[in-house]
Amino acid sequence: LQPLKTGAARIALGAKLSHDVVVSLVPAGLTWVEKGRFRSRVLLQIGEPLDLGEELEELGDSPGADPTVPPADLVRSLTARLDAAIRSLTLNLDSWQDLQLVRQLERFFHFRGGRHPGSVPLGERFRTFQRLIQNYERLRLAAQPQLARLRRELLWFDRLRRLWGIDEYHIRQSYRPASVARWILRNLLFLLPAAPISLWALVTSGLPYLLVAFLTPRVSRRYDQYDTNKILLGLFFYGLFWGAEAALVVWRFGWLPGLLFALSLPLAAGVGLALLHRRDRIREQVRAFLLFRRRRDLRPYLLERRREIERHVAELARLARRLPRGRDAVVEGSNPPLESPHDLG
Repeated sequence: LQPLKTGAARIALGAKLSHDVVVSLVPAGLTWVEKGRFRSRVLLQIGEPLDLGEELEELGDSPGADPTVPPADLVRSLTARLDAAIRSLTLNLDSWQDLQLVRQLERFFHFRGGRHPGSVPLGERFRTFQRLIQNYERLRLAAQPQLARLRRELLWFDRLRRLWGIDEYHIRQSYRPASVARWILRNLLFLLPAAPISLWALVTSGLPYLLVAFLTPRVSRRYDQYDTNKILLGLFFYGLFWGAEAALVVWRFGWLPGLLFALSLPLAAGVGLALLHRRDRIREQVRAFLLFRRRRDLRPYLLERRREIERHVAELARLARRLPRGRDAVVEGSNPPLESPHDLG
C-alpha cells in the first residue's frame, strides 16, 4: 500500500467545520488474483465505517486560525487510522520478492491439501495470505538464514517443475487405471456435445476472436491497459461481426430465424471458450501422464523434494511458536508433515 494522502481526512473534518455535516469514512480493499490477466478474479472487501467521534470532539475543542481548515494533527491522526483500516483489508509486503515467496507458500500448501488455488474461495485465500504475511514478517527478523534456504528450495522446486512442463497438482495426482478411465469418461461427456457447438462458434466468431487477440497487445501501451483494451475491442468487433451476420440472416430468411441466430451467437461463443480452456487442461494432463509413464523416477523424486521443503517449513513453524505473539500472529497446527498454510499462519 502506497503512503496514504490526507485528502479523505481533510474532507471529512472540513465538512464538519464548514457545513456541520458528519461524513462517513468507509475503508475498502481490492485484491486481484492476477491483475493483468483478462477475466481474472478480484476480491472486494468493505470494512466498518470509522468512528469519528473522538476527532470531531477534539475538532470542536481546538479551532484553528481558519475555522474551515481542520488542525493538521487531527488530519494526520485520522489518516493514520484510515491507513491502518485499509491495510487490514489489503495484502502488504516490503518487496516483490517477499510476495513471491508468500505466494509460493500459499500455492504449495493448497496443492498439499489436494486443492487447486483457483478453486479456493477468495476470502479464504486472502485470510491465508494475511496469516502467512504476519508470521513471515516475524520470522524475517529471527530466522533470516532459514527463510533464505526456504526461498532457494521453493525457487528450485518451481524451476524444476516448469522445466518438465508440469504443475504441482500433477505431482499430487494418482494415475491409476481407474482414475485415468474416470478422467477420460468425464471429458468425453463434455467434449461430445461441446465440439459441434464450438465448431459453430468458430465459424461465426472466429474472425473477431483472432482480431481482438492480435490487436490488444499492439494498442496497449502499459500492462494495466490490456484488459480494458481487450474489452473495448471485443465489444466493437463482436458487435460489428455479429450484427452484420444477424442482419444478413434476417435479410435472407426473415426475422424469426435472424433472432434465433443472434441468440445462438453468445451462447456458442461461451461454449467455445470453455472448450478452449478444457483443451488446455486436457493437454496438460496428457503430457504429465505420458511424462510420468516415460520417466518413472521423476514423480517420486519431486515428491521427495516436496517432503523436504515441508520439513523445513515445519522447523520454521516450530520457531514461530516460540516467538512473541501479537494479537493476530497466532501459530496453529501440529508437527510435520504440515497439512495447511495455517500451520505457518
